[in-house]
Amino acid sequence: MTHQRFQNLIIMDKGDLKDIDVNASANALIAIVPETISDTFSHYELTEAIQHQFQVDISVTDISTYGPGFFLHIQTSAARNHILHRGFVSLRTYTIPIVPWNLKHVSTAVPLHDLLTSHPLNLHLAKDPDITEPYEHLTIDILGMPPHLCCDRVIHTLFRKICTINVIRFIPARIEYKISSQGRLTMIPKITHLGIRNLTTQNDMVNIWQLSYQTFTD
Repeated sequence: MTHQRFQNLIIMDKGDLKDIDVNASANALIAIVPETISDTFSHYELTEAIQHQFQVDISVTDISTYGPGFFLHIQTSAARNHILHRGFVSLRTYTIPIVPWNLKHVSTAVPLHDLLTSHPLNLHLAKDPDITEPYEHLTIDILGMPPHLCCDRVIHTLFRKICTINVIRFIPARIEYKISSQGRLTMIPKITHLGIRNLTTQNDMVNIWQLSYQTFTD
């Protein structure tokens, strides 16, 4: 059997993330926007539509772009249930479905045994860089980070063997990281995968998300 390979896979144990409050997103929702119209709406329009149609307390800072849709930070379970009872919000001529958020959203669940026997490779670390290659100041944009895993500890783990991090900046409106670092451009991959072990009650499962890196030099 051929196992799926996850390029540049980094696995973290759930126990390593004790500083993350998973309950902070307990009332969160996802607004599903088709990719073909994902650039049509702004955070402000969605905020006003939810306020008007549901009379709930939500501000523009409670809404983040996530994939082609939006991640909604809802303050109370009562407000969350009220929105889910209807299940959609109307924006102009579009009907935008709203569904519950869960900790495994858009992840791939894979048995740990399959990962250990499929020999995933960190291709950018497979060979040593040319010793003549200079270190540079790099700015790296990180896209696709799951909202509930956004913390500096995860970022440092992802780049531990790749570069030296100087500054970490988090942009909540887009759930995006921008880091300033020192390293070699060829060591930074374009795609990596973040795996969290024991995210579910099944001890042998790993939930994996794909992240994208956009790297810029001076």
